[in-house]
Amino acid sequence: FLQYEFFKQWHLLKQYINDRGIIILGDMPFYVGLNSVECWMNQDSFLLDEECYPTCVAGVPPDYFSKYGQRWGNPIYNWEYLEKHHFDFWIKRLKGASELYDALRVDHFRAFDTYWSIPAEEPTAILGEWKEAPGYALFDTIQKEIPSLTMLAEDLGDLRHEVIELRDHYHLKGMFVFMFHGEEMDKYDFNKVVVYSGTHDNETLLGWINHLDEWHKTNLTNQVSHCEGEHLSEKTIDYILSIPAETVIIPVWDILGLDNSSRFNTPGTMGSPNWEFRLKDYNNLFLKLIDFRKLIVKNNRD
Repeated sequence: FLQYEFFKQWHLLKQYINDRGIIILGDMPFYVGLNSVECWMNQDSFLLDEECYPTCVAGVPPDYFSKYGQRWGNPIYNWEYLEKHHFDFWIKRLKGASELYDALRVDHFRAFDTYWSIPAEEPTAILGEWKEAPGYALFDTIQKEIPSLTMLAEDLGDLRHEVIELRDHYHLKGMFVFMFHGEEMDKYDFNKVVVYSGTHDNETLLGWINHLDEWHKTNLTNQVSHCEGEHLSEKTIDYILSIPAETVIIPVWDILGLDNSSRFNTPGTMGSPNWEFRLKDYNNLFLKLIDFRKLIVKNNRD
């Protein structure tokens, strides 16, 4: 009954928003939880033992965020079974998401190409192996079954070139995060990406700037020197909005100029204060949005 009420209210809200020319970009994790209804109802679609425990689990190896990698613990897909059954689980999942959102960002896009498989008994993500997924076969099926689906690929991190080839083959847009790539502007084709100041997994823009060493802060100051704003974070937002991409996304904590006390999530950690960010002062947000709208107009953005 609660789900019924939620979906009823959600679709009314979505219609209200769409009628005002606003789209909702949803977010879908690549994997599902072991205790999810998706896994319970589709056990053959996952690599489980006879007692329905995972034989291997998902994660990523050591990287920028964590020296131990990230052991997420999600069950891994049985891609051989899925391919034989026309990827039915993924098609139903994406169709369901397309009813909730106007566009969809799929997290961990690289796992459509290669994914990190960790033996279930391993306590960290250090020990594992890369395995290939049938990405082209899956996306051929998606385009046939859901041709109207608008999808954004989360393609961050250290990727092999085949991931970008898969993304570009299906004309999907990737992600450009200024905190990661701001010093490499000339290496990117902005027709192929959505630009972010940062994501839910990053420091806030102000927090990131506060942690820059003097050399990098000087470089950033020089890079955005022609932009408007009293503070370096404001100038940086103006600069990001001027990047010639079709879509630029600025998280609300960056619009508000908040520091890392308002950070949304720290990868590799669990519990409070992750995912607890809430807006409390709407009056301040309204005032900030007035200034933000001036920057949008100045940079010829919709």
